[in-house]
Amino acid sequence: MQIKVLLLLIIILAFAVSCSSASDLATPFQDDSTIQTSAISTPTPADTSDSGSITMVVTAHILNVREGPGTNYPILSKVKSGDRVRVLGANADETWLRVRTPAKIEGWVSAQY
Repeated sequence: MQIKVLLLLIIILAFAVSCSSASDLATPFQDDSTIQTSAISTPTPADTSDSGSITMVVTAHILNVREGPGTNYPILSKVKSGDRVRVLGANADETWLRVRTPAKIEGWVSAQY
């Protein structure tokens, strides 16, 4: 699991270096309209321990931190390009990462940013 996350982070970093500016990156920014969440359950991340966790740098201009792993979950917070987040786990297909922001908010972000 940690090796997969590390490889994913290397790919993200290589992509970020290849872009000339943050505006070259697609921004996973949704409108802030209200979303009904009563029927949505948040899956448990694969690994929530801090031991051996990885810190990554956000490459998107603005990245939504969500309650669960998908755009259908409400936005808890936002992080910006250059912010460092601690990776706590990932969903089963590793397309979403559970992170802790600099403000100590725990939530889910798209793994591609």
